[in-house]
Amino acid sequence: MDVRIQSGLIAAGAVAAGLVLGWLLFGQGDRSGSGPELEGMAAAQAAYQAGDMAEAYERLLPLAEAGDPVAMQRIGFMYAEGLHVEQDVEVALDWLERAADAGAGEAARLAGRLLREQAEASSDARQQADLFDRAAQFGDVQAQAVAGSYYLQGALGRTSDLDRARQWLTAGAEAGDPRAQSNLGYMYATGTGVEADLEAARLWYQRAAEQGLVRAQAAYALMLETGRGGPVDFPEAIRFYVNAAEAGQRPAMAKLGEFIANDRMQPPQDGRGALFLAEAAALGSGAALDLLSEQAASGDGFGASALAALYEAGRGVPENAVRALELYTVAAERGEPAAQLALSGRLAAGSGVQLDYVEAHKWANLAAAQGYAPAVEARSALADLMTPDQLAQAQARASAWTAAGAQ
Repeated sequence: MDVRIQSGLIAAGAVAAGLVLGWLLFGQGDRSGSGPELEGMAAAQAAYQAGDMAEAYERLLPLAEAGDPVAMQRIGFMYAEGLHVEQDVEVALDWLERAADAGAGEAARLAGRLLREQAEASSDARQQADLFDRAAQFGDVQAQAVAGSYYLQGALGRTSDLDRARQWLTAGAEAGDPRAQSNLGYMYATGTGVEADLEAARLWYQRAAEQGLVRAQAAYALMLETGRGGPVDFPEAIRFYVNAAEAGQRPAMAKLGEFIANDRMQPPQDGRGALFLAEAAALGSGAALDLLSEQAASGDGFGASALAALYEAGRGVPENAVRALELYTVAAERGEPAAQLALSGRLAAGSGVQLDYVEAHKWANLAAAQGYAPAVEARSALADLMTPDQLAQAQARASAWTAAGAQ
């Protein structure tokens, strides 16, 4: 856009930011020469710049009705945004589709976005599927990823259609959508709807993983670990497993736990290693459970807390509330904040122990003081149940515990 025109738009303080964006987005169109059409477009531009939407619309409408693609595009935008006219997405789409058919590229982009937004707002699965399809046809990358996924899975009231899945996922993947890249990687890895191609699968998983898609990070890490589709790269596999694990992906955490238990990697020193071991133990790894038990027996707070959570939930070990409480107590005394909060909850509820708000507040306070966010809310809730004298006692106990630990 010409700098003078852009400056004029910015100077029109009464014009909403969205209107400025509209003209910046749609530009002037590729025009040369002179004549009534150019004069009409120039007048519409001047009216828009001045904030006179009615005049802009009146100048654009005859040009749009005569088939001018830029005018149709702009009329569609005005209906989409409710500029001078009442907002009407269906009318906007009609103009934008006609503009796109006439070669106005930005019209297709906006039509795709509007259709995708309609799909996202719909509660009717079949209507959603139709709208995502239409949006995908206009090149909306996010819609292509969604449409490809539901054709792959047979979701949103659609039967599985692997050819359509491959079509939309390829389009979305090549345009950079990580969900499409990951699902396309799955198709190539499993030979679903395409000829199996591990090199292609690895490439698409890698691209999605590098954009931070958690499930793709775990899948790519497995290919790096096992050498599927390319050479083994164990350090890189660990890096991507760690990324996925830190996002809460339990299979990735379990993988790392197995590596730690079998001396294939050094455990992190901040407590994550115990969590990784716990996930591996929960999935049946005897080596991980043994190592975690050794850590707890040695008084390691992270290990005791992680093992306590397993006994509390009965994951990988028989459910045992008494053993869980013992371990939480060990871990809390070692300063592990999650265990301190868990112990606080037991004391506040009288679960397996005598109800004691003062001691419960002490432990919640100590966990909160370490920046453990869930403990802050628990501490506040407990304070509301306590007398001023009880609260003072709890704070004194927390201070004494901290002082004793500092010595």
